[in-house]
Amino acid sequence: MHAGRLGLKLASTNLTIESSGATADEAAALEVGEGTPLARVSRVLLIEGKPAAWMVDVVPQSIVGVHEVVMVGPEDGVGEKLGLKASSAALSLIQTMYLTDGHPAQWSRDTFLPGKLNLHVVRELFEVRNLPQ
Repeated sequence: MHAGRLGLKLASTNLTIESSGATADEAAALEVGEGTPLARVSRVLLIEGKPAAWMVDVVPQSIVGVHEVVMVGPEDGVGEKLGLKASSAALSLIQTMYLTDGHPAQWSRDTFLPGKLNLHVVRELFEVRNLPQ
């Protein structure tokens, strides 16, 4: 179901990105040891401006890579591309995606300015197939 097709306005608030050790439930679900470093993203989902869900996603940091707050200025390459007139804090996300055989397939570095973009997670289920090796 897509909110746009239903004419609903989605947003999020109270976005938090933090590092923490895996709890017992998280460790079991992700098949990692308890205490394994995780990146945890939490937020309140708003539908038509009203709280509708508390959402928490956790990913092993070894998969996500690095997330940190950085300073971006109008004089550097990223700040210039973003059209900054003054320096600003930004969220930098670095991730590596891997193929099922463990080989890296994609490396990304994204920089997000605060208050400029509401990020939404889209989840879909895909059929798992046994493909020839």
